[in-house]
Amino acid sequence: MCKVSIIIPVYNAEKYLEKCLNSVIKQTLKDIEIICINDGSTDGSLNILQKYSEKDKRFIIIDQKNSGQSVARNKGLSVAKGEFIGFVDSDDWIGEDFYEKLYDAAIEYKADIAAGNILRVHDNEENKFYIKYDEIKIAKKTNKKYKLAEIPENCYIWNKIYNRKKLEKVDLKFKEGILYEDIIFSHKVLFYMKDFVTVPNVTYYYYDNPLSTVNVDSEKRLTDRNRASIEALQFVQDNCIKYEKFYRKYKWDKKITYSILGIPILIIRKYCSYKYFYLFGFINVFSVKVNSRNEF
Repeated sequence: MCKVSIIIPVYNAEKYLEKCLNSVIKQTLKDIEIICINDGSTDGSLNILQKYSEKDKRFIIIDQKNSGQSVARNKGLSVAKGEFIGFVDSDDWIGEDFYEKLYDAAIEYKADIAAGNILRVHDNEENKFYIKYDEIKIAKKTNKKYKLAEIPENCYIWNKIYNRKKLEKVDLKFKEGILYEDIIFSHKVLFYMKDFVTVPNVTYYYYDNPLSTVNVDSEKRLTDRNRASIEALQFVQDNCIKYEKFYRKYKWDKKITYSILGIPILIIRKYCSYKYFYLFGFINVFSVKVNSRNEF
């Protein structure tokens, strides 16, 4: 068993992939495995992966038909053998001591999750930190973990490592078929796992790729973002998590309940520009877009 399994979903990333992989193989923590899932790339990504795997036996290359990032990450989780799990996107990169410092902190403080900084890198704008930790802090209670992770503003998974056995114990996977799956995963993993430690002076470099899925406007992008936010809010409510920021950011605009003999049969909730219909209050049967924010 290695110390950290690094999972990298890859889809048509040949322009950025070598920079990403070079940052991983140069890690000062050598006891790692590098699990790359080629998600049906049509460019030269698979050839690059194969070239690296021939030179470095720590690579595990999985080639699958295009199924989406969640499926790729879940596939990586299913084969990972490390004490901890880390995620890197194929157009990003990491500092050379990134995993060594996160792993050492997790072991020293007996934490299930260790988190570092995120620096967002732009082509034509000044780079800025999305998350920056100046000192080691430890959180045990759920609301404190959310506060240190800066949830819900920064639902990013790749600046952290996660205890693999604890992930398997709660059977936590990425929701497949939608974008913004990180939002749902981040809320749940912080709730289910124990101590959370912040690690200063270690950085994940998040490249603001203008061609990435979440930067390209589409109906699916808007719909999936709403769906993920709603599921996150529902999870917080169902588990009685007292954290005011959730209710300011993810509040429902309106809600109508239709009941028979006091039993809710149909609940209609409006969030942003969509109405969601829940049978018996919890089965999401369908959703429709409304013409304006004020319409119900």
